[in-house]
Amino acid sequence: MDAAGNPRVTRYSPRERAFASPEDALAHQPAHDSEDRQGARSRGLTPRLSAVTDNQRAATAGVSERQSSAPDSLRAVPDGRSRWSTWGQNSFQRQRHETEGSDSDSSASESPAPQPGALKTSRQSGKLPDWIYHHLRSLPKIIHHLHVKGSTPLILLIHDSLRKTQDIRKVPDGRQLQNDLSIHGHKSQKSAVSGELMAQSDLATYQEQYAALTNIAKTPSGALLTYYQLMLEQAAHGVEYAEFRTGLPASYNPETFLMNCLRGCEEAQRHLAIEQKRLDYGILVLINRGAPKQINAQSGLPENIHRGLAAAEQAIALRRQGYPVVGIDLAGNELDNAVTDFAPVFQRIHDYNADVSTPQNRRLGITIHAGETETSRDQQGQVLSGYDSVAASVELGWSPNTPLRIGHGVRIIEHPAVAQAFAAYHANPQCVEDPTFLSDLFTKAPLLKTLLDRQICLETCPTSNVQTSAVASYEAHPARFFEALGLSVTINPDNTIISRTDATNEFVKLFKRQGFYMPEKPLTAQKASLARFERFIKSCYQHGVRAAFIFDELQKQRLLDRWRPTTESDTPCIKAAQ
Repeated sequence: MDAAGNPRVTRYSPRERAFASPEDALAHQPAHDSEDRQGARSRGLTPRLSAVTDNQRAATAGVSERQSSAPDSLRAVPDGRSRWSTWGQNSFQRQRHETEGSDSDSSASESPAPQPGALKTSRQSGKLPDWIYHHLRSLPKIIHHLHVKGSTPLILLIHDSLRKTQDIRKVPDGRQLQNDLSIHGHKSQKSAVSGELMAQSDLATYQEQYAALTNIAKTPSGALLTYYQLMLEQAAHGVEYAEFRTGLPASYNPETFLMNCLRGCEEAQRHLAIEQKRLDYGILVLINRGAPKQINAQSGLPENIHRGLAAAEQAIALRRQGYPVVGIDLAGNELDNAVTDFAPVFQRIHDYNADVSTPQNRRLGITIHAGETETSRDQQGQVLSGYDSVAASVELGWSPNTPLRIGHGVRIIEHPAVAQAFAAYHANPQCVEDPTFLSDLFTKAPLLKTLLDRQICLETCPTSNVQTSAVASYEAHPARFFEALGLSVTINPDNTIISRTDATNEFVKLFKRQGFYMPEKPLTAQKASLARFERFIKSCYQHGVRAAFIFDELQKQRLLDRWRPTTESDTPCIKAAQ
């Protein structure tokens, strides 16, 4: 009540509303949004903000019991305990899914009216119905390709900006900061296929954005907070196993760095256990192929090779001590740094794995960024196509004792025989069931047969691949074609901050842009389409488990058993759509 005895009305500015409670935010939704949410309630769906509120209440109920065991640096972050960041980022992510890549107004006006029984949805805004989005989000996922620096949680970047400026008025809000750091804020163009506005540039621009990011995880407290928050974010999207790739800092002891990373991961595991969740993880030591090339006086090798060998030795030492370092990753621009230059680095890992004194559960895997650029060069300066770069990586990186994965690898599609087969698959997806078709393709493009026989996984990253122009559009992304050929394929976010994406959004984009989203169809047809796409997600999950750098077969089997078969009767979001 105010001084006059009248009821006091709480009013929020748009900026204040972002920090209000979920109930207040829901109460201040625009009229059209409230109507949509009431429609969702009538279909039995729980509004997203209310659902998160229930999770917040459950998560914060035991704060007092857990607070004494929390690291001091976690307690200093206001979002760590109340889960403000989880709610705030997830609601922002959801808003992003609904607004990014929306159809143009012209295409919206030409869309047919929904048939009776079809779910109400907005073609103009490009929204997915909640039941589809939540279903895709709830499905188990495996993440192989996630750069820690390029996926630094947004709340930590805001906190770092505040620490530097010491003036909250100069700190950009989340959306502005996200726009400044992502490719979306710099390069956008309209897709010729869908008419959607999408970010697209080249690999050099993408890597400039990556280099401009503050690497918060390179400090002791920053490593703890980054891995803590990353674990919670990935688990919120149904990720069951993730491999985080990061460089080891030169400024302080690698063991100290890893101990801080593990403290953050274990604290996140304790919080996930409250919700009866678990996220298994591993760490990949990143080797930058773009390091300087001058001769190192100590080893007589080029500096980039010297640093690569040093990183490999550090990974081996940490693995022997029992740290969850599971492999190395050769990253960076292929164009001027051919994979063949790093043969000594791969050979060191092969020798370690082949050593009879190395227990099988302490081996290391190798993943190589290849087939992301149109061309590269070998040691003799000969130009290699994307297909040839992947072939060279397979030749050097794989051995019977060393599992190999290829980061991206999508330029394989530019081989003439593969491109022709991809076009045939677009025209008739059933063509891959013809043994003659496969035999002819594998004869003309033997790399595909090698990838199949050795079960070398392709870590594709659809949004990143579109943004670096490795593929022309989401419609032209070959992940489903590779999977149809029997190749091992996973779907990954690459850099969540730069690409403005996450594990769920990668599947959402493919679902919408590769012909599975049919809002004009009846509900039964939409559910059938979702079931077909779910089979692709299941295949990616199973490939991801088998290709993970996990050398314990029991752990792999436990991960395979976590796939929860979904039917109309046991899936709440699908059942609620009826």
